[in-house]
Amino acid sequence: MQTWNQIYTPLGSLWLSALAAAIPIIFFFIALAVLRLKGHVAAAVTLALAIGVAIFAYGMPATQALAAAGYGFAY
Repeated sequence: MQTWNQIYTPLGSLWLSALAAAIPIIFFFIALAVLRLKGHVAAAVTLALAIGVAIFAYGMPATQALAAAGYGFAY
C-alpha cells in the first residue's frame, strides 16, 4: 500500500476544508442530542460520513480510507 500525502486545503480554502472535516462530528452530536439515535447507530452513520469526507472531499483512495477505518476499529 502506498503512502498517501494529505493536502490540508483540498477545497481551496482552509475554512471550507475545516467545515467539510467537521461534518461527521457535527452530525454525531446532532444525532445523539436532537435525533435521539442510539449510540451505535449514530457512530455507524458517523463512520460512513467520515469515510465519505475522506474519499470525496480530501481525495483519499477508497482502499486506504477503508483500511484506516478497519485499523481504527481493531485498535
